[in-house]
Amino acid sequence: MQSNPTLSPDGKRVAIDSTDLATNNVDIFVQDLQQATRTRLTFSPAEDAGPAWDPGGNAVYVRTYDSHGHIDRIELGTMATRTVMEAGGVADALLTSIAPDRQTGLVSFNNQDGTYQLKKINLTTGKTEDFAGTNSRCGAISPDGKWAAYVSTESGLDEVYVTTYPAGKGKWQVSRGGGNEPRWRRDGKELFFLGPLHQLMAVPLSKGEGFSAGTPVQLFVAPAREAVSSTDFMNYDVTPDGQRFLINKPIDAAEAPPLKIILNWPAEVAK
Repeated sequence: MQSNPTLSPDGKRVAIDSTDLATNNVDIFVQDLQQATRTRLTFSPAEDAGPAWDPGGNAVYVRTYDSHGHIDRIELGTMATRTVMEAGGVADALLTSIAPDRQTGLVSFNNQDGTYQLKKINLTTGKTEDFAGTNSRCGAISPDGKWAAYVSTESGLDEVYVTTYPAGKGKWQVSRGGGNEPRWRRDGKELFFLGPLHQLMAVPLSKGEGFSAGTPVQLFVAPAREAVSSTDFMNYDVTPDGQRFLINKPIDAAEAPPLKIILNWPAEVAK
């Protein structure tokens, strides 16, 4: 099973979580889309998930969970690894976006009570500060570093909002009737998100000093699968030109192993 597909800044590689169903271990791999080669980044028995690319394309940030969660940076050239942040008392934390200056990013904290909270992280010191309040997640910083899209349930539904970055001042609701998993086009002219029925939506954006978004338009219905874990945040990514999408789809029914249902199993066990 694969999760959280994330394209490199140049669109030529994709980082993914991959679960070995035999051992139930999750590791991070990078697939070269041009040469069809695959590189494994993590090897520990810990659960590794949620890859996030450094904007320079030379490193990948990974959330690792053993006895607790922490975020590590892995250099692709040397495989050198350093821990950027310890999750501490929260249940988990996932780095979802990095600013163009490579100094800060956005982390979705999964709290012990089941709520989420989006925080800004200093990638040098590992220190975090509140950014978008309780029940916010899936932060995505714009290519120019001036805005951040995120998901919040403050209205009772998952909706996509945009605020300024890094200050987090002001708020504009982008989706209507539900929205999730925001992704920016690399030139900043569009924002994409998934609707409640897996519609892939595109929102045109106007450049200027302020934020201005047009009406969301449905591009197609994405064959995305439902999330299966707390770190299963992103089902798709978009190429830098905004013309092609990489979607994590479920296995076709014809490819899936048959489901076996055992009736009256207590009696069978007793035999």
